[in-house]
Amino acid sequence: MDNKKSYLGLVGLLLVGFIGNIDISVVNIALPSIEKYFNSDLNTVMWITLIFALVSTSTLIPICKLGDMFGRKKVLLICLIIFSIASVICAISHSLSILILGRGLQALGASALMTISIPLALDIFPKEKRNLIAGIWGAICALAIAVGPSLGGYIIQCSSWRYIFFINIPICLISFILIFSFTEESFNQNGNKSIDFIGTIILAAALSTLTYSLTEGNNYGFTSKRILALFILSAICFIGFTPLEKAISNPIIDFSLFKIRSFSISSCTIGFLTIISVIFSNFINFFFNGISNYTASESGNIIFFYALGLMISSIIAGKLTTKFKISTVVFFSVIICIISIFLVTHVTPNTTKLNFIIILFIAGLGSGAPSGQLVASALSDVPNEKSGLASGLTNIIAKLFFLVLTAIMTCSLTYRENIAFNNTKKYLISNVSSSQVLDKKTKSIIKGSLVSLNENNFSLIQKNITLNLKKDAQTTIKNSSDTKTRELLLQKTPYINNYLTKTIKTTKVELKKNYSNAFTTTFKLSFIFLVISILLCPFVNPSHKYSD
Repeated sequence: MDNKKSYLGLVGLLLVGFIGNIDISVVNIALPSIEKYFNSDLNTVMWITLIFALVSTSTLIPICKLGDMFGRKKVLLICLIIFSIASVICAISHSLSILILGRGLQALGASALMTISIPLALDIFPKEKRNLIAGIWGAICALAIAVGPSLGGYIIQCSSWRYIFFINIPICLISFILIFSFTEESFNQNGNKSIDFIGTIILAAALSTLTYSLTEGNNYGFTSKRILALFILSAICFIGFTPLEKAISNPIIDFSLFKIRSFSISSCTIGFLTIISVIFSNFINFFFNGISNYTASESGNIIFFYALGLMISSIIAGKLTTKFKISTVVFFSVIICIISIFLVTHVTPNTTKLNFIIILFIAGLGSGAPSGQLVASALSDVPNEKSGLASGLTNIIAKLFFLVLTAIMTCSLTYRENIAFNNTKKYLISNVSSSQVLDKKTKSIIKGSLVSLNENNFSLIQKNITLNLKKDAQTTIKNSSDTKTRELLLQKTPYINNYLTKTIKTTKVELKKNYSNAFTTTFKLSFIFLVISILLCPFVNPSHKYSD
């Protein structure tokens, strides 16, 4: 293939890598807007993220093997079509359930965009140019991660969250034409020609039941029959998955790799450190939107600095590991991550944008440095014939940890938000009970209106109370012939309305403060996973590199 065609094919593959990486960060920015649009809750809307992680974790290896067996170009083009169709489904969805299903289908297509496209790009060029192509690929992916939050925020601000999915269509179309026309088919002639479909199904069942149990436990109760049954089913699937994978020749997860200390410990450290991405890519969006009242564009511009920190520290880390052990670089990186978590656990509704920018930049610096170095460490002691499988497995482990940690944090935040709302409700009832402005009957009517108060109808609280008071006043006037009673009712109405306006205003401030505490308390859970990472740091060094 001549140079011109090769580079046109590369452009198509780079666009695929770009859209695969940018899609995740763009959608994360949109989650609060989608939650409001469908009048949903955190528990449900987080399934947009969870289903993507769940499907991509389960299908990553099978998709790669399909590419090896039937041709990477063919499988990539099919997955590109799937991704495009799924993007349309997400964009036109008129229910959150359809959007979540579309997102799951999108993840199936994205599995190829993120994996098969890389070896296909490398096969276009001779070996002496592959390092250059890999460098260009890394730069494009880094660019996608960096511009994703700001681009997503700008799109939502100027139009609608639906366009973050529509924008995929022209890019996918251009990519399809370029890849179809200017790339050649690529196979892995030495790869295993069988796929572990049973293992894939069992792993998907184990992860989905565990994720559902964690996220829905607050709704049904963790001791309810449904949730307990799902936890048990998840445990059975995980227990059955291990001997199955050990017994077959083509496992999704090769457990023999975990006998290599640097691989197992480095991979687990990568997994625990995904907690930083969970907080600063996902949950911080909801804080910005619901507590800080930032627009999607403002949120995206702040989160850009997290991506900037990631890029800077990734570059610096490569130079540092030529002078220091990987364990040393990772240790101090985790310390920086801990500092960022300490800072984010002290934010309030009044925290400034500049402070948030500093916190997210620090988080990026801490989490960017160890990511690439830990992958290198994980693969260093792995035999050459298993390096491809090991590379895919580190990716699966990172996605698996991300999925489970997201579910845990969702469970914790939902639980604490429920407590925050109930405490605010008690605050409002107490305020009404102790009021010197309201008479006994009015207090009773207001308290009655608060019985059905929940997070979904909180914004209508004053309207509902006023409506109930008006109905009572009309009934009293109708049944009373006393002129003085009518006059008293008319006189006290402005005082009651004024009281309600002031009280509900202070209640909203109290609610925001309580919700803020719910977030920061949930963020503190991150310390557990970061402390584990610190304890693992001394053991991540590859034995062949630091044999002295």
